[in-house]
Amino acid sequence: MSESNARTGMRLRHLAAEEIRVLLARRRMSAAELARQTGIRQQALSRRMTGETAFDLDDLERIADVLGVTVADLLPTAQTTNTLRNRGSAKKTRSAPVSPHRTTRTATRPPARPARATPRADTRRPAMIPRPLPA
Repeated sequence: MSESNARTGMRLRHLAAEEIRVLLARRRMSAAELARQTGIRQQALSRRMTGETAFDLDDLERIADVLGVTVADLLPTAQTTNTLRNRGSAKKTRSAPVSPHRTTRTATRPPARPARATPRADTRRPAMIPRPLPA
């Protein structure tokens, strides 16, 4: 792994997947459509797009052909890597801005009602009347 990728924690497979996702979005094409056109199984393409599995060079070649770009266009450039590195470090140091007009909601439960010693008369079920069984 290169020094810049080591700093961001991003591996080349993740960066290539990001480039492919950007190209798919620009062409308004889904990953399922890309899988159909390349002949790569949808499950295998999904694992590659999430970074779980590394891309094969043959797969990159087929993807580049379908998207109308070169294989080199699917790989991140130095500028892309620097942008990701800066964005990754910014995430760690910045906190989200807080609006003074926005109220925060807490995920607490409302207080429980106190238990009653005896049930109210109007909420009790009527007694069952036994009926004779059919013969």
